[in-house]
Amino acid sequence: MDELRLTLRADFPHDSYWTQATVAFDDGSREVLQLTKTAAPQVFAIAPRTVQSLKLFELKKADDASPFPALTQIEVWGTEG
Repeated sequence: MDELRLTLRADFPHDSYWTQATVAFDDGSREVLQLTKTAAPQVFAIAPRTVQSLKLFELKKADDASPFPALTQIEVWGTEG
């Protein structure tokens, strides 16, 4: 894999959003992602690696009134090896 794409739910102002998230890969590595308030997919170039799974965690909510941040889609891009 060499790219992640996150699409946040964006029914603003009902929804909130996350400003940061950490991704842990099954090879033991981690990446910290800086997120923005947008309905568009957020694209992150990731150092190329071979993985079977990943975990999205340590999500930091924006400082706003809505208690509802949510993830619509996560895409993992790369080549099958």
